[in-house]
Amino acid sequence: MTTTLTATLLASNPQLYSRATRPPFLQAASEGTVSKTRLACWLAADGIYVRLYVQAIGRVLSGPHLRLDDDDDDGFFSWLVDGLVGLRAEMALFERVADEYGLDLQVDVGHNKGLALFTQLFSSTDHHQQETSWFDPAVLFFATERIYLDAWTTSHQNLLPSSSPQTTDSDAGALRTTLMPNWSSPHLDRLRRPYGRHSRRRV
Repeated sequence: MTTTLTATLLASNPQLYSRATRPPFLQAASEGTVSKTRLACWLAADGIYVRLYVQAIGRVLSGPHLRLDDDDDDGFFSWLVDGLVGLRAEMALFERVADEYGLDLQVDVGHNKGLALFTQLFSSTDHHQQETSWFDPAVLFFATERIYLDAWTTSHQNLLPSSSPQTTDSDAGALRTTLMPNWSSPHLDRLRRPYGRHSRRRV
């Protein structure tokens, strides 16, 4: 039986995968106990994460090793461009949810250790500093996006039932009714699959 690179990556460290996809915040999201203040901090940090992602994609697109006369490179290029469009839609979603639920996204999240780690991680995509193909960024993008999707899908599936999230959920239903369905949608799964395909082709 043939094992793909992406399947091997996901199975390489089950304990780490479990920790990454089941953090305390997502457990609280499933229980409806995330406050508006806590959700605002999460979205503010996620907004910075999205910008780091956009910058990383920009570095890959501007790198000297992406050849549009190569079918694999061209496919990866197209995926990255589509990814930028999706990331802009994500930022618009944050803004819409913030307006609808009265969330302050200007909160200071400079102390967030996760953002510091992602800054370091995404800075590794600088193709102008080293001779490399886009394989490494493809694996990085696949891993981060797949973990994000799996984490929120699990959290969404574990949602405690509520007939009136506006009154029972601490965030007035923002996560349950808008954010979690978006972050766990089959549409996002379809968008993320090309990363896996391109990574496997490049091995």
